[in-house]
Amino acid sequence: MFRQFPIKALDANGAGDMFAGAFLYGVSRGMAAAQAAKLANKAAAAVVSQYGNRLTTARVQGLLAEALAPDACPRYGASAARCLAHSFTMICTKSW
Repeated sequence: MFRQFPIKALDANGAGDMFAGAFLYGVSRGMAAAQAAKLANKAAAAVVSQYGNRLTTARVQGLLAEALAPDACPRYGASAARCLAHSFTMICTKSW
């Protein structure tokens, strides 16, 4: 079981997509499943706590900074966290 993040849900639109995207992003970048699930839970909680299904660039970077602390990801170091934050930001905030 993974930790829940208490929030006030305003709009559930995009919650599943955000969870799936964040989880797959994490595991495809070398995160353990538990670490990727934590990132996904936080991202989904963030998206339902607002109206609309996209997070701001700043919010995504904040979520990744928490998930990719220098010692949080053994495969990528602290400098790589900034690069990963940028690529995840582009995925989550891209207007199609």
